[in-house]
Amino acid sequence: MTLQESFQRVFELQESYSAQMTPEMKERDLLIKDISDSLEKQLTEIDFPIENSNLNVYGRSGTGQRSLVPWVLISEKRYSESAQSGWYVVFLFCADGSGVYLSLNKNSTVTVQSEHWDLRKIDEGEADQLRLKARDQIRNEINSCDGDLVEEINLNVQRGTGKAYESTHVTGFFYSSSDCPEDVQILKDICVLAEMLNKIYEWTEEVEQPVSESDLSQLSKVTSIDQISLKEMLDEINEKVLILEGPPGTGKTWTAKELAKHIVNENEDRTQFIQFHPAMSYESFIQGLRPVSNNGQISFQVVNGVLLDFAEQAQEETEENNHVLVIDEINRANLPKVLGELVYLLEYRGSENATNLQYQSPDENFSLPENLKFIGTMNTADKSIRSIDAAIRRRFSVFELGPNSKVLENHYRKTDNECEFEGLIKGFEKLNDQLENDIDRHHTVGHTFFMRKSLTRTQMKTIWERQVLPLLEEYFFDSDEVSRYRLGDFWPDVASIDE
Repeated sequence: MTLQESFQRVFELQESYSAQMTPEMKERDLLIKDISDSLEKQLTEIDFPIENSNLNVYGRSGTGQRSLVPWVLISEKRYSESAQSGWYVVFLFCADGSGVYLSLNKNSTVTVQSEHWDLRKIDEGEADQLRLKARDQIRNEINSCDGDLVEEINLNVQRGTGKAYESTHVTGFFYSSSDCPEDVQILKDICVLAEMLNKIYEWTEEVEQPVSESDLSQLSKVTSIDQISLKEMLDEINEKVLILEGPPGTGKTWTAKELAKHIVNENEDRTQFIQFHPAMSYESFIQGLRPVSNNGQISFQVVNGVLLDFAEQAQEETEENNHVLVIDEINRANLPKVLGELVYLLEYRGSENATNLQYQSPDENFSLPENLKFIGTMNTADKSIRSIDAAIRRRFSVFELGPNSKVLENHYRKTDNECEFEGLIKGFEKLNDQLENDIDRHHTVGHTFFMRKSLTRTQMKTIWERQVLPLLEEYFFDSDEVSRYRLGDFWPDVASIDE
């Protein structure tokens, strides 16, 4: 598919936009990735103003909820690692599908140094000043350009990140859905803006230093999640309960713990872990009456649960010292019953929003401190986000962690890890493609099932028989469809050890 054809299809899919992962949005995700891959390949094959070794091309259609404005970014790695840093050229698709802008643009958020993972939006005055300064640096190039450059863009959004893109646009081209050019012209226009981008990079070298390796780089290596997604997660956790959802074996709990460690700067005293289950109650999590023996006499006293004890610890420290409560398997409990007043307090923080808890006296109240953050994990094969009460769901920001073949590849590239047979990755992808077609993406098999120091054929056979196959039988409960899943169909080298 050409770039022109891919763009046209994205225009059509924008008319069916949904924040949820609908079939249309899944197709859009794949198209944005295809556009990124195709652009990277084509730009390395032409005389492009940015050297191949420093070229940075990637796209985003949404992490967690789908973005109203999908985009594909092109930059020089030394000066811009992501959409949150430096100057770049970027395709910005209009929310209503009316077209796409090829924009010379800049990050519209900046890092707050006092809280190294937090981001704030650049105010309008600051954005205007940066945009005008950049235009001054490339005024000659703008005046001599043969194409029809646009200095204002309208992505047809009312608020949010899409609106911020408009404020930091310097110059660029617009391709309408009714007159999208062919690939040759698109590549030519990218080169024009890339030349201007180099001018701005030269200018920024005089007033700024090239971006250094992000403090998220190590977290990205540990979790195998790209830095852009990590920044989005850490930004969202300020306002919502961050939920990591996915099928079994996708590293949700591991990732949640690593995120928590990052947020508290490795201070383990400021993190706590709890796992929800069907017997979890309001009394054990928040506060309740407990029997207490006093000189042989049994009486009932109000005792704090995990949440209140941890909240009091957070309140005793300064706002800069964040605390994180990790709730594993959060969807296995009866959330409306367990959370109680917390449904209100999760959204309305601070002492001015204090409320009276179920077991408190009328003159007592409780509030959630601003420096207490929440991360939850959800096994989507057990229960999906759709089954959770709408009022609670509104307090969640959900990020999906799916089976990731790249994690497996990276694991076995390490010198101290070894897989003795061929086709592990190919079989893994084939298995999950078949499961997604037969059921859905929530009922797939995660990569952690297959991560060992040394994965032999015998171990692989055991993993299949003792872990993967029982999981598939659960997926296909009361159905003979599981008979279509045979070890030899995915890993013939492993199945052959019985022959």
